Amino acid sequence: MNKYKKRLLIVNRILLGIVYICSGLVKGIDPMGTSIKIDEYLSSFSLEALSSLSPFGSIVLCGIELFLGLMLLFNLHKRIISYLALAVTSVFTVMTIYIYIASPVADCGCFGDAIKLTNAETMFKNFILEAMAIVLLLSTLKSSKLLKVTKFDNIFSVLLAVYAFAIPTYSTYTVPAIDFLPYNIGVNIPEAMLVPQDAQRDEYEIKLIYKNIPDGNLVEFSDTDTTWYDSSKWEFVKTESKLVKKGFSPLISHFDIVDNLGQSVYVDLMNKKNLVLLVVYN
Repeated sequence: MNKYKKRLLIVNRILLGIVYICSGLVKGIDPMGTSIKIDEYLSSFSLEALSSLSPFGSIVLCGIELFLGLMLLFNLHKRIISYLALAVTSVFTVMTIYIYIASPVADCGCFGDAIKLTNAETMFKNFILEAMAIVLLLSTLKSSKLLKVTKFDNIFSVLLAVYAFAIPTYSTYTVPAIDFLPYNIGVNIPEAMLVPQDAQRDEYEIKLIYKNIPDGNLVEFSDTDTTWYDSSKWEFVKTESKLVKKGFSPLISHFDIVDNLGQSVYVDLMNKKNLVLLVVYN
């Protein structure tokens, strides 16, 4: 194996490790947010009864990803970790294919709230990771110079595992160390919700679907076409709208505070000075 090929394989392993470290870390510092995303997946499979396990599943998921990434980065237990990397990546790839086809969630949550990916982007990202994991395993199996596992390797691996699972466990009982949501410390919520008067608005293409009464065929009309005015020939079926140009989006678009009667008290509270809100879960 020439030196350039060796370097490429090292880069492949390190990049795969970095992706898993980033994925596990950004979700691990906000395991409750990850738990909510797991609930969305369970709901799509009609498994809401398992939602009570979401917080634990969140810790396990984040811990496994972070541990796998660290082991790849430090190149420990190469053969076993190569199999684990391919197995984990394959499970995620199957999930992303399902998400792309069925679209049960708008965002996979792969990188928490730090990076938002469309379902298509998520699927192609996992295809690349799958290829990287396959290359990693094949190169490991072909290597005749697998380093002997030492006592230090085992101790260090255990420490990495403790560290990987300690982060999401600890973060379950604290606020996120880094808050990727728009409600992080220092944000002025009313100002973050403002939309300038001259801001670009969303532009939609409106299509009116009508059925031709004589032959039963469905025909599309634009909202400026008046052909469908003839009610003796056309029967309304539905309206379809497609976003053609995204307009301005405020940092915070949906925020409200309601009382126990369901009435909004957001405006009253935001107009108070020196307001302190105490949130009690139990």
